[in-house]
Amino acid sequence: MEELKKEQTEQPQIIINNTNTNTNQNVNANGVVGLRPKNKWVSFFLCLCLGWCGAHKFYEGKIGMGVLYLCTGGLIGIGFLVDTIRILFKPNPYFV
Repeated sequence: MEELKKEQTEQPQIIINNTNTNTNQNVNANGVVGLRPKNKWVSFFLCLCLGWCGAHKFYEGKIGMGVLYLCTGGLIGIGFLVDTIRILFKPNPYFV
């Protein structure tokens, strides 16, 4: 009986060897994965000069928003104004 209790209380020893060697190769020069760098000043001047037609949105690759700006005149001028100020506070380059 005592041997039976001893066998029941002993725990098996489990050894786990993790040999994961995966490395991510899809990283750009700044360490950001999968995003395209955009120049802040190009975007700013596009927004300043042609913001009402969404040129800065097309530059960023946001085609849907560009079409919306084009059809609504930069969201009736409010979206264009907000984007002009917002772009000034982005780092250069920023990633989209």
